[in-house]
Amino acid sequence: MVDKNVVVSVDGKKIAEYPLKKDAKYELSGSHLGTNTLVIQSGKAYISEANCPDKQCMKQGKISRAGEMLVCLPNRVVVKIIDNKKDEPVIDGVSG
Repeated sequence: MVDKNVVVSVDGKKIAEYPLKKDAKYELSGSHLGTNTLVIQSGKAYISEANCPDKQCMKQGKISRAGEMLVCLPNRVVVKIIDNKKDEPVIDGVSG
């Protein structure tokens, strides 16, 4: 399995990073006293529970590929998959 991590941000600030290859369950504290339950299982991450009003984050399904995200707007929680083996592309101001 490729070395991927799950990065959790709240209000745009990284609060945690977990390995995608290790099954676990985490309680995430979002903004405004909101909570989300992040489950990592069999190389996939998903939100199993949330106390936000619309629960759209729970309906986004499971993610496993680098760049995929789960977003809970009311709780301001973003969960993103990153690939530790792949360097981020370098963007500069020069074009050819």
